[in-house]
Amino acid sequence: MCTVLTYILLMSEKVLDEFNPKRFTSKQADYWRLIPAVRCCRKALLDGYGFDKTCCENMSSALQSSNHLIELNLSSNHLQDSGVKLLSDGLKSPHCRLNILRFSICNLTAQSCESLSSVLQSSNSNILRELDLNNNDLQDSGGKVLSDGLKSPNCQLEILRLSGCMVTEKGCHYVSLALTSN
Repeated sequence: MCTVLTYILLMSEKVLDEFNPKRFTSKQADYWRLIPAVRCCRKALLDGYGFDKTCCENMSSALQSSNHLIELNLSSNHLQDSGVKLLSDGLKSPHCRLNILRFSICNLTAQSCESLSSVLQSSNSNILRELDLNNNDLQDSGGKVLSDGLKSPNCQLEILRLSGCMVTEKGCHYVSLALTSN
């Protein structure tokens, strides 16, 4: 049924304001079948879905062909650094129009910040306005790597959430310097 629903949503000319797969199925194993449907919505709430590598690959593909999606919540998924690396290709796509991206509680480390910094430096990053990285293990090294992306003239980020990321005064200093330079 999830595959049929996805097909119907993709064939419809209607753009959904909000897409939450939990409304359609309670089986976590079926969520991945609904990922392509994010192409036809403005806001996708995919927090706590148990995403794995395959889901991240499918989401990256969906981001590369989505002209409507402006908010994506992937919080509380076990994305890890490898998942963010896969997603970064989709986030850099000229078709990706995300304004808000949430990665809170996704088991990310400073390595994820390398992928995200690359996204912030890409020519497509001028659309991204809010990035939520709360409650991940980024530490000061992650703050330093993120600051490289924040310095980019392409970066137009207005809100960066780093609460609970083990970023100390040293890491905040890197971020602060980047923000003052851009």
